[in-house]
Amino acid sequence: MRIGAREDIGIPAEAVFALLADFAAHEQGARRRGATILCEGLRDSPEPGLAWDVSGHYRGKQRRLRLVLEAYDPPIGMVVAISGGGFESRVDLGVVAMARGRSRLLADLEVRPRTLGARILMQSLRLGRAALVRRLQARLREFAARAEARHRAGQ
Repeated sequence: MRIGAREDIGIPAEAVFALLADFAAHEQGARRRGATILCEGLRDSPEPGLAWDVSGHYRGKQRRLRLVLEAYDPPIGMVVAISGGGFESRVDLGVVAMARGRSRLLADLEVRPRTLGARILMQSLRLGRAALVRRLQARLREFAARAEARHRAGQ
């Protein structure tokens, strides 16, 4: 199953990509929500192969995920592969410069089931696909608002 969303942001593409690639901030946010994270590689100089093992409680169960940075091309985009819980996912994040000081963030999520239980769950997700797209769009909107606020505060 594939879903995608896009959001226009009122800051330069390089600044948007810098916020996307701030892995330390993403890790800190996950830790605040109770996740345990083990990073394999150098966050300061990201390159394909950088990986994270993430575990934590979600919806009453202990979950484990493995995230691997498959592609990293500043300031154009990055691809992260995620595996765990019977699913394999791929998140493709891209940034397109639209004009001076404006950019567009593109997010594409592909999810594939690996187990029978995951296939059954995937059927439910397909029925609620529109709600998933709305949630992804809302997350991009929140990211855009935070990015614009941080950019204004930093200028």
